[in-house]
Amino acid sequence: MTIPYLADQLILMFTGGRPTVEGIYREEVEALVAQALAQVAVEDYYANYKAENQSQAVNGAWQTVLPLPLTMDPDIGYLVAQLPPEFITLPKNRGVVSVTAQGKKLDHIQWERYAGLKGGTLLAFANKFYYGVVAGKIVILPACQEQIKFQNILATLVISNDAAASSASAMLVFQKVLPLMQMRYRVKPDMVTNENPDFNT
Repeated sequence: MTIPYLADQLILMFTGGRPTVEGIYREEVEALVAQALAQVAVEDYYANYKAENQSQAVNGAWQTVLPLPLTMDPDIGYLVAQLPPEFITLPKNRGVVSVTAQGKKLDHIQWERYAGLKGGTLLAFANKFYYGVVAGKIVILPACQEQIKFQNILATLVISNDAAASSASAMLVFQKVLPLMQMRYRVKPDMVTNENPDFNT
């Protein structure tokens, strides 16, 4: 099941199986579906959080492993990887499940905490690399004297994409998108005569 498929099903449901060319833009509905999927993922996270007594684990159905290239960010002075637009933000940066570089898993550290510890002896003894999440980017943060030799990372991310568009989430997506379509496309495209009295004259 994919986002375009869900969008097509929503259009068919909304138009009673008779979509018209001038009626609904499929791209708009696809954008609504992607946004609704992200909302369903966040709600699912909070439901699991309550049910499993504040477990921090993220449902594997929403996780996707992606290779991300690293580039130098001149504003902050560190190597960064841009998070994709489909990335779902969760509390405490849990949308980034894990980051691996050259086969080694990097530990997460909060950007503010790293800035406070940088240059101190505590980080100097760590002798490894960390990652932080700042403004839509994964930042590689060194706690050693070694130069960063890797050019990309492998990140496990919570993503709203075709893989997350399962039959289990489809009804929840429909429940969120249909009211928005009702507001957006209030005038029916098939010109029902009872709703358009001038059509008979």
